[in-house]
Amino acid sequence: FMVSIFLGESAYAIYRNGVIQIPFLDTVYHSIAIVVMPTLATMFFNRQRADIIDLKKRIIVQSAALVYPPLIFILVFHHPLIVTYLSAKYTESAIIFFIFNLGLFLKINYYQDLLLIAQKTGYIFSVFVLGFCLNVGLNYWLIPQFGLVGAASATLVTYAVVAILLLYKTSKLLET
Repeated sequence: FMVSIFLGESAYAIYRNGVIQIPFLDTVYHSIAIVVMPTLATMFFNRQRADIIDLKKRIIVQSAALVYPPLIFILVFHHPLIVTYLSAKYTESAIIFFIFNLGLFLKINYYQDLLLIAQKTGYIFSVFVLGFCLNVGLNYWLIPQFGLVGAASATLVTYAVVAILLLYKTSKLLET
């Protein structure tokens, strides 16, 4: 919406074609988290914090092992991949694709799982509201300064802030 307002519809088309999440890689962490959620809940209610931490470490390492190699390959070759996929007309979308998918380095953990189990939904909601406001503010500031790169960067920064805030609360919850 903000890209379209600040830069016009043709810039929006370039931006929209660049904000493609890499299929499969963006769902690995979530798929694993859904499978282990009942185990985490049992451990949480039995106050097995050390076991939760060990399990979460294993999940994160396994997710990284699955996600990072193809992600690095795709990011290294982002330009020819996007040009081949979308045509040379959308060559400017390649940098947007690159920046936007840097966020996948953070998507090796489901940051909400233990907070959901601990019924901290109000905190989760407030973090996402803060993330929304941060994203709007950063877009308002960065799009006029840096164009499409600013819009993609705003999304990446917002995702990192949301992940950090959720991880911080989870760490406090686990007393680690």
